[in-house]
Amino acid sequence: MPSLERLGVSAQLLLLVLIPALLAFAAVAADVVEAGRLREPDADVADWVARSTPSWAEWLARPFTWLGGAVGVTVVVVAAAIWLFTRHARVEAALLVVVALGIQVLVFTAKHAYARPRPDVGSAIRLPSSYSFPSGHAATGIAVFGLLGLLAATASHTRRRRVAAIGVGFVIGALIGASRVVLNVDYASDVLAGAALGLAWLAFCLFVNRHRRRRGGAPPPAREASPAHGDMSARRPAGRIALVAVTDDRPVADQLAELGAQLAWVRDYL
Repeated sequence: MPSLERLGVSAQLLLLVLIPALLAFAAVAADVVEAGRLREPDADVADWVARSTPSWAEWLARPFTWLGGAVGVTVVVVAAAIWLFTRHARVEAALLVVVALGIQVLVFTAKHAYARPRPDVGSAIRLPSSYSFPSGHAATGIAVFGLLGLLAATASHTRRRRVAAIGVGFVIGALIGASRVVLNVDYASDVLAGAALGLAWLAFCLFVNRHRRRRGGAPPPAREASPAHGDMSARRPAGRIALVAVTDDRPVADQLAELGAQLAWVRDYL
């Protein structure tokens, strides 16, 4: 069963990611508001992209920008959540949905708060009607695909494969953000701020999820028992939410009710 507990990510590490990411977003946002040092480089990059980007780079960017858009992310998140749910990783499925929906709310709020117009020097695709700061694609890419990389790492049995899975997830997220610069629909600082916001949101959600598991008394998933250790059914952990001890023969309605209660808990906690 996929479980983030297997990665052993500490609360200290999550805070070390969360705080710098928030500070990075705040720094870029302050520069955008004050029209500071990033304004000229942003304009230079946008002009260079409009004049010099080859057509092959634009076409290469299109699949990544679709993947980070509403349709692409919805397809990926729904498919991954169903897969996790069928393997009794209900908390991970709920976490994925919360991360995906939550980053959309944060980006929507920030875009209307800063109201930064998009580059207008020429784009390979039609400019979206929304504001550019922060980049929703960059934020979604890092938050959602970063989490998917972490979840994929839980199924790996070697350190090298775990690192590779996590790296692939975040690289895909970074490419989604970069595609917006290549297509000239976001400034470079929009993408940087979006990536920082997505990373901060992901770290926060992982921190809350970890705290919730600890408070609920759910230990890390147990390994398979050997004959010398006896029957695992006698050693299943007891807790408010026994993620490992969920039985397979419960009615589907009961399982759906449990998932709904967990989602409601995350909503109230946030």
